[in-house]
Amino acid sequence: MKKAPILAAFVAAFVAAFTVAIWPSDSDDDQASTPQAASADLALTPVSTDGEMTLDVPKMHCQFACFPKVKKALEGSPEVESVALVPQEDEMVLTRRAVVVTYKKGFDPAAAIATLTKAGFPDSSVASEDG
Repeated sequence: MKKAPILAAFVAAFVAAFTVAIWPSDSDDDQASTPQAASADLALTPVSTDGEMTLDVPKMHCQFACFPKVKKALEGSPEVESVALVPQEDEMVLTRRAVVVTYKKGFDPAAAIATLTKAGFPDSSVASEDG
């Protein structure tokens, strides 16, 4: 009896079930707080220089399905040069739900947070501005 195909099927089924269980639902939008309120202490106005900014994305549950969706949403802005997942202790486990956005002059953090909310990631906020 070949155990490898059975094990592979079990792992695939587990990953699929886990992803469905943690995927942001439409009902999460009802509970979303105002992005500006979550980041009241940090300015959410367009930036005047190039730099980097860390955004917390608490509804990003995994780096395999959620992170690519976050990356695609943010990189849709012409001011965004790149989006990277913050370093994780274990590349297979998302321990810190945040991304680093490298941006150009004119990047609007409030618009980025609104884009994340629209993409299914409410409650996102500015964690830090590095540039």
